[in-house]
Amino acid sequence: MVQAFVEKGSQRLVARIAIGRTGGAGELKLVIQTPIGVWIADGASVSASDKVQAKAVYVRCTPTACFAETEAKKDFLEAAKSAEKMSLTFPDGARNPVAMAVSPKGFAAALAALEKR
Repeated sequence: MVQAFVEKGSQRLVARIAIGRTGGAGELKLVIQTPIGVWIADGASVSASDKVQAKAVYVRCTPTACFAETEAKKDFLEAAKSAEKMSLTFPDGARNPVAMAVSPKGFAAALAALEKR
């Protein structure tokens, strides 16, 4: 399951979040893709209804993006299923928080389909 954040005018990809299985039947993992130039020491996070947060650690950067990963824990997934709002947050290079609204629409159905695999 993937949600991409695209700049309106240029249609350039700004960020992406994905939840999937590692190694086929492994545990669910949350992967966050952000632009380069972020403050990697602080990581990135996705919150569900401002209550439960999945905090991810940056594991690598390429010339075009940085990637943070964490286990998609049950409490986060359960909160996200019923969330009215969600957000992605990461620090820019000057450690200023960058926040983006994540649409929870369809999250429960997508997670149910993913769990059946």
